[in-house]
Amino acid sequence: MNFYNFFDINRYYKSESDNIIPVGEVLNLNHGILADIYCNGTDCEKFNVFFLLLNEYYYLKQEKCVLETARICGLISFYLFMLIKPPNSRNLAEIFAAKAFQLDESEANRLWLEQVKISDT
Repeated sequence: MNFYNFFDINRYYKSESDNIIPVGEVLNLNHGILADIYCNGTDCEKFNVFFLLLNEYYYLKQEKCVLETARICGLISFYLFMLIKPPNSRNLAEIFAAKAFQLDESEANRLWLEQVKISDT
């Protein structure tokens, strides 16, 4: 599935106050969408996505949207660990994976946290 046909990230870059992904759309985001952005986006888009996700994390946390916050934490962890891989990506990914699991103790979040923890990357 092509990211650009499913989820138009550009609509969240309009202005400082308009860059929140609506709560109802957060659970539609997944690893495939992020991978598609990374593979097909410009360098600027690749990094802007990280900051968009990070901003969304703080917004959802403030709004007390537990499942959505957990999803964003898991996506941030994945994006850091598997795609953009900045310095200390494993440590950062583990922090967000742990937050995801703390908020939603699903099997998927537990397995992802374990995978990040045991990685040497």
